[in-house]
Amino acid sequence: MPNSTRPALALPASAAAKADKPLKLFVLSFLALYLLLVLAVPLALTSFEDDATGLEGYLRLYATTHALILSAYLALLALLGKFAPRALLEVLCVLGLWLLIVAGVYSFLLPLDAGMIDNFRFSEPRAMNFSSQRALLDVVVAGAALWAAWLLVRRFAEQVGKALTLFVLICAAYALFSGVTLASKIAAIPLPANDGKQTISYSRTEKNIVVLMIDGSMAGYMPRLLAHDPAAAERLSGFTWYSNVVSTGNRTFNALPAVFGGFDYTAANINKHPGNSLEEKVNQAYMLYPDNFAAKGYGVRYVDPFWYGFARRGDCNKFVAQGAGDCIHVIDTVGRQQTNAHMSTKHSEYLWGVLKQYLAISLYKAAPNSLKGQVYDGGDWQGASLSWWKREDKFLENYFSLLALPGLSDTNAPGPTFTFMANNITRAVLKLDQSCVPNKQLATSAQELEQLRSQDTVEIYDTFYCAMNGVTRYLDWFKQQGIYDNTMFVLVSDHGWPSRNPLLKDVGDAERQELYSQFQNLLLIKPFAATGAPRESREFISNANVPGIVCEVIGGCVDRATGKHISNQPLTEPVQLYETPWQPQGQNADSYKILSTYQVKDDVSVPGNWSKLQ
Repeated sequence: MPNSTRPALALPASAAAKADKPLKLFVLSFLALYLLLVLAVPLALTSFEDDATGLEGYLRLYATTHALILSAYLALLALLGKFAPRALLEVLCVLGLWLLIVAGVYSFLLPLDAGMIDNFRFSEPRAMNFSSQRALLDVVVAGAALWAAWLLVRRFAEQVGKALTLFVLICAAYALFSGVTLASKIAAIPLPANDGKQTISYSRTEKNIVVLMIDGSMAGYMPRLLAHDPAAAERLSGFTWYSNVVSTGNRTFNALPAVFGGFDYTAANINKHPGNSLEEKVNQAYMLYPDNFAAKGYGVRYVDPFWYGFARRGDCNKFVAQGAGDCIHVIDTVGRQQTNAHMSTKHSEYLWGVLKQYLAISLYKAAPNSLKGQVYDGGDWQGASLSWWKREDKFLENYFSLLALPGLSDTNAPGPTFTFMANNITRAVLKLDQSCVPNKQLATSAQELEQLRSQDTVEIYDTFYCAMNGVTRYLDWFKQQGIYDNTMFVLVSDHGWPSRNPLLKDVGDAERQELYSQFQNLLLIKPFAATGAPRESREFISNANVPGIVCEVIGGCVDRATGKHISNQPLTEPVQLYETPWQPQGQNADSYKILSTYQVKDDVSVPGNWSKLQ
């Protein structure tokens, strides 16, 4: 009997699997691309931030956003894969794999070094300038990647599918790890032990020494401040400001140790110290004041000792454990609290900005090098830049912490005191009004540009003005308490900032002026009982001279690490200046990684006195 119902022809299992491969590869390649560029890398970049303040709530926003976007993205891939012709799927497989290869090559194998990125702006944006050689290399890389993607899809589809599956799992695990890392950093942000109201005590009758380090400030802006703000000049009575001053480093991490320990703690000299790790060597610099002043009966307190224990604000727990004296945080406690209150209505908008900013950086990393300048867009990141908000947040927490100092201070100390404080307000330069309120819409006048010669320099001056406004308000408190005369003040910075520094206007072209400005720091000193209008000194001096000057009060100090006697010694030799990476992660395990060495002698305003040694 003939069979009237013939069964449908079925594909063998191997043929069915082969038919599914374009769909599988298509989904895996575009899923891998999403996880790498949109999820894993942006989250990893955020978790690498050493300063996680202001990111509370970010992970919740991030997870919710990507749960929705990824669901929609996968649904779109599934629909496209279901209805697209096989030939189109094969083309899309090649396209997805090609984009993934290109992103991997430029993110990890051919990265472009545009210098340090700080507040989402590169220090060497000129590295992104277009060149025909770079464009030619990019064409070659793109062509090779396209050929490799085609070959892999045509000849090794099964192996590629397995590799992509593993890659997707790795990206997902990496994103999870980065999220946990960021969550732990947010959770570890110092919380005020008693609402951030720990007092800083001074003596009414005995000596007080206050060393206030204002990160990134420069003496070059003092003449403008004194000329335009008579109140500042009055508040700075008794001070001498040093205009011929130089720092031994271009970043806080390599310059600040010399402010604590002197010339034995420049980058090159720290490298010569015995020790198992760079952290141990750097931490030694912080011990000079606690060791010697405590031995003379001084109560020693450090407030935000930047980079002690390789922590941005300083690790107070490690500091106290060393028996170095008392240590508290003000920026991350009172400053942060008041900033959160001020920014509360903008916090959600700020977090959206974080999400966009890190996605922009991820796309920048993955873009061919000849196109990176277009993605970067002069620091505007094609409209996704968080730079201004990030600077506003940093400015406010530092400015509020300065304004809070009088309320955190008293005159109940039973004996003499030594207090070190740090503040990085001038690391967050902005256009500010006369009340020191950040204002993104505030225009720069033609007169300001004519006098200061660049928009960045105008913003640096505005921020310096407000930094000194906060500092001099604190000086007013000392006068009101009747302890100004028995207090010695040292206002110093660790380094300068690339700018058209007025005191270096004759050292060369704009590029040279901006380079040397990184080594032109701030130094003002008021000895005990000093009075009168602030005066300028042209003495050649370095911020590494500060320990010797301060230690003269107790007849000199002895450095426990070197055994040397530290006292005030005028500069007679050229000063060597060092460029290094700006964070601990960029150094060697037991030494600074010195990128460049410069030298200056006698007068920093004379071009011929500067030279590059390496």
